[in-house]
Amino acid sequence: MQRRAQVPQQAALFHNDCAFLAERLLAAGYVYAPGLAAAAPSAPAQFVDAAQRLRAAGAAVLREQARTPTSMLSACQKCW
Repeated sequence: MQRRAQVPQQAALFHNDCAFLAERLLAAGYVYAPGLAAAAPSAPAQFVDAAQRLRAAGAAVLREQARTPTSMLSACQKCW
């Protein structure tokens, strides 16, 4: 994850991709629920946990990227 946070565009793209995939996973539960329920009646089709993990991963990378310029600026201020 640290490599993604080094380039701002990659961090933003990763965050957006995670958010998009999380939304698609949440919608997939409704779209494929009838077919999955017939295939495995004892195991309900839920993608909420995976969607939550994806959102958390994207947010962590974006948060790290936002923290990087702040630490760089504080280091530069010490030099002046």
